[in-house]
Amino acid sequence: MKYNYPTIKGEPTQEAYTESRDDGELATNKVLVPDGSGSMLLKTLPAVVDALTPIISKADSFQLEPVQHRAYILSTKATAIVVTVPLEATESIDIGFETNIVQRGAGSVTVTPEGGVTINIDVLETLVILSQHNGIILKKVDTNIWLIFGALVLA
Repeated sequence: MKYNYPTIKGEPTQEAYTESRDDGELATNKVLVPDGSGSMLLKTLPAVVDALTPIISKADSFQLEPVQHRAYILSTKATAIVVTVPLEATESIDIGFETNIVQRGAGSVTVTPEGGVTINIDVLETLVILSQHNGIILKKVDTNIWLIFGALVLA
């Protein structure tokens, strides 16, 4: 591997560097930082998730899964579907999980909590997306406790 360090007047800087790997690809997940003695240390940064938000199309009812974190899930069905929010014991989804669900097709989208799951919602709203081309955000805030906000049908 060959390392290309940014420099100022021949000295390494505290900037990210590029690494030419054997496969010809570039990696930029490392940074040079001062070690306190005048030298620089090469530190590895945490793995970077793909910068693009995944878009997932769903033509049938489904249950939320960890891989849908930060995704845009598009319901494309012409008839109604149900999105099930699973109990922690059924599907372990980390607290902080967040996903967007958009009703792209004509079929209504209803969010349904599995028994034991609480979805906190305004008393004036239901768990149904308002209409085609509208969406919601689901966020897990504690074990088996979720928030929902967005364009929802009024009760």
